[in-house]
Amino acid sequence: MKKIVFITSTLFFLTINIFSQQEDIKITDFYKPCFYPKDDSFGFYVDPDSLKHTQMKKFGENMYAFSLYLYDNYCQLKKPENIEYLEKFLPDTIAVKEAFNDKLKKDTAFIKIYHDFLNMKGMPDIDINDIQEIAARFYFVHNVNGKLRMFRCTLKNEVLNMEQTKASPYYNAFCFMVVRNSDRKDWYSVKDDLAPYYNADKNINEEEAEKIKNQVYENLSHSEAYKQDIINEYELRKKYLNFKLLY
Repeated sequence: MKKIVFITSTLFFLTINIFSQQEDIKITDFYKPCFYPKDDSFGFYVDPDSLKHTQMKKFGENMYAFSLYLYDNYCQLKKPENIEYLEKFLPDTIAVKEAFNDKLKKDTAFIKIYHDFLNMKGMPDIDINDIQEIAARFYFVHNVNGKLRMFRCTLKNEVLNMEQTKASPYYNAFCFMVVRNSDRKDWYSVKDDLAPYYNADKNINEEEAEKIKNQVYENLSHSEAYKQDIINEYELRKKYLNFKLLY
């Protein structure tokens, strides 16, 4: 009995220690600007896998897409005016890094989202059917000059037009991860269904495009193949997520 108590206490200590280490990691340790040649100067992108050489390596590797989505959609630094501000410092990469870190540390709303994710602050459980409706919105159909255009898109979509809650950043980021990591088989049937419209000579009006778009959402929201993609991704990453998927 004493041995069991000792093991339990040790595990409890290790758990506390892991979370303490995560709390000590600063947001500027996780997101960093990375530079590449562009014309006569440099361009840069932001890498969310900057923990690759720390004890958080596995976390960074497994949740790369998740972290990227949070930054792209909830960080103030993604606003055009802030990107323009940082670009003014080029080609001085040190000045860019300093300005980037300064602005990132002041983005308290994003830091809270980040820390709640990193430290696995519990969010409400979500049913598979509800999260599948979010995942369906990463497919986007719209009218461009009378022609139907279809995107399996992680940037141009209607996800943020849905009702948002404090847990939405994590549900949305998870769905982004599903779309980014899946084998796209779910998209094949959608393309087949839309082929008559996509290849048609006649123009598509706004009303028709809206009807087709909503039908795509409906089909994907009830697709068993897409549901299995979501479940597979959840089982693979669930130890890093701050919510439970119910299915």
